[in-house]
Amino acid sequence: MSNNSTFKMQTIDLPDFAVSSEVLLGSVIFEAPSCLQYTNFLELNEDLGRRHLDGLYIAETQTIPEVRLHRLPQGTRLAVWTDEDFIAYLDDRVLADQVRPYWQPNDIKTAIEQNTKLVDISEEALLSARFGLRTWGHWLGELLPKIVCAETAYPRRFRYIVPRKRRTRYKPTHNWPIPRSLWDRPGPAHFCRRRQHI
Repeated sequence: MSNNSTFKMQTIDLPDFAVSSEVLLGSVIFEAPSCLQYTNFLELNEDLGRRHLDGLYIAETQTIPEVRLHRLPQGTRLAVWTDEDFIAYLDDRVLADQVRPYWQPNDIKTAIEQNTKLVDISEEALLSARFGLRTWGHWLGELLPKIVCAETAYPRRFRYIVPRKRRTRYKPTHNWPIPRSLWDRPGPAHFCRRRQHI
């Protein structure tokens, strides 16, 4: 990558970046109950607490969008910048879904240029990490269910790309909840044996 200030990459949404896709699970509409009865945010930050109680966690009709399996183009590279920034790119195109919404072009440039270690993944692999991964709810409610959908459709076909460890402000720690979610357990899937740590 160039070190000049004119660094530009097009951020491309997943449907346009991918070369093919298929639906693994159709969209679901359901009545969600009010799942929050109390929050201490009212005491810490009244505006945020009010938004949680009055607007975010209220009973209403919800739609879960369909879950699609997308195939990225041959030769796509993956820049691993932090324990939760996995930037997929090819030539001058970067996968927008993997980039934090507030990142500027220079943030993308830094993430890509600082990655000097090249690992070739020759087997089919499912990218199962993105920003927000540190929040347990993102893993449990967003990423892990997609792995389950892929594994249900294609048992034992994929490796799953997840972070090896997580860094906190204080020290490196193993991101145990994530790998433990994928370990072998008795049952029909046994998909956890095929992890690819990056």
